[in-house]
Amino acid sequence: MSDTCNNCGSAISGKYCSTCGQRSNVGAVTYSELGDDLYQSLFSVESPLSITLRTLFLKPEKLFKEYLGGSRKKYYRPVAFFILMTAIYLVVRSLIDFESNVESMVITGENESSASKEASVFMIRNINKFLFLLVLGMGISLKVFFFKRLRLLEYWVIAFYITGIYTLLTIFGTVITVYGSKQIQPVIIFLALVYFIFCCIRFFKGNKFLVGIKAFFAFFIAMLIYVAGSFELSYLITSYLT
Repeated sequence: MSDTCNNCGSAISGKYCSTCGQRSNVGAVTYSELGDDLYQSLFSVESPLSITLRTLFLKPEKLFKEYLGGSRKKYYRPVAFFILMTAIYLVVRSLIDFESNVESMVITGENESSASKEASVFMIRNINKFLFLLVLGMGISLKVFFFKRLRLLEYWVIAFYITGIYTLLTIFGTVITVYGSKQIQPVIIFLALVYFIFCCIRFFKGNKFLVGIKAFFAFFIAMLIYVAGSFELSYLITSYLT
């Protein structure tokens, strides 16, 4: 056992470093260590990811209050959580060959131009790249409707977590779209709306009905920014490329 921590260089006398918490008997990397780290990070009931997901679904207000209040080590960081859910979404899309089904998901009108259809296809194929617009719009809309409660940056923290859950719902919706119903997306959006209202009612104190109404319009504005912004960017990109 080393008398000095290999991570931070502090003097240690027990099984763990009192400064950074690393084990004192860390040596060469082993396969079992990598496997244990992966399990502890993703599947352990006490891992930050498990605690974050469980709390977001059951008591989102607890996570928001504790994270914004300074209790951050036990939770997955908001941006990292958002990126992880997006990465899982991309992996699932690749595994189920989502790209070959994109054309069938685009519903166009008789008078819609080919440029609009091309932009719609591009948007669906690259929708994960536009998720930042949902985070942006959600933070802004929450600030507009609940402006006295938190700072804009704090609302963006909440938006990263909620958008991560929306992405998780989208993962299930994508699988159902490929292997089942092509019209599942409205259901996913409805579930996301219900979850958003649930989070707001649990987090914001006051009249629940009034909070719910505000949450409904905040979600509507956030989705409008997300969908309209994604389409406009897709239209500009496809127009430039062609």
